[in-house]
Amino acid sequence: MADVAVVGFKELDAALAEIPASLRRNVVLAALRKASQPIVRDARARARRGMDPRRRGSMKQRKSGESLRIGPGADSIAARAIPSSVATEASVTVGPDARHWYMKFLEFGSARQSPARFLTPAFEVNKEAAVQLAGEELWKTISATARRLAKQAEAGTLSRKALEGLRS
Repeated sequence: MADVAVVGFKELDAALAEIPASLRRNVVLAALRKASQPIVRDARARARRGMDPRRRGSMKQRKSGESLRIGPGADSIAARAIPSSVATEASVTVGPDARHWYMKFLEFGSARQSPARFLTPAFEVNKEAAVQLAGEELWKTISATARRLAKQAEAGTLSRKALEGLRS
């Protein structure tokens, strides 16, 4: 297990408080997506690729030709935002999309197949870099958002929602 030291949460929280509440989640999600890119790249590189289009998808998909468009599951690995019912919560998941559900059998194995891990090693190798990158990206996105809001406020084109958020 690795120890990760995080410094600057108070400053980060103060900087996030300066941004309207309606924009905070999007700012954090943008930073998390960028921070997860090393994990995504590594997982794509580690994932096994099936190249035979006749063996992809269901029988119906193969007969209709849709299996040609499904493509290798490794290319579908991406960072996606997870919906949350709490406005102050933001999280990102890394993995294949819903059309490539079979990739879970590669990662975890099945009764007839041993696991060929690609996500777990990618996470283990890149988790510390992702935490570091998340902090850097948060500062970048916060400052970029603040500059954009200042420019919009100066020009008088600030949205009503952002204006209400800045007043509160």
